[in-house]
Amino acid sequence: MPKHGLSDQVSEFFDSTQFRIAIVASVALGLIAVVLYVVFVARRNPTEPTVSRSATEGDADGARSTIIEAIAELDEQRDLGKIEEDDYLAQRQRLVQRAISDESEQ
Repeated sequence: MPKHGLSDQVSEFFDSTQFRIAIVASVALGLIAVVLYVVFVARRNPTEPTVSRSATEGDADGARSTIIEAIAELDEQRDLGKIEEDDYLAQRQRLVQRAISDESEQ
């Protein structure tokens, strides 16, 4: 009976059921990883904090307070790593400009 060499053992493994199971399991784990990545990345990129129009149309102190709260929320999202720096800067600048324009309208 001839001895099986390493190349014969490798060839037998690739033809085996174990190899097929390993491939299916690897593909399944890869798909699960992709789904989890998408779910968590979607959570890390929240939408811009909003300031309601009713707050800006009503009492000026309430509008300013709402904008300040939105800026604080945005700062917290950045500190927690939930928002990219470029997005943070752009959104914060828009909120600050809105606060300034609301203040100048008084």
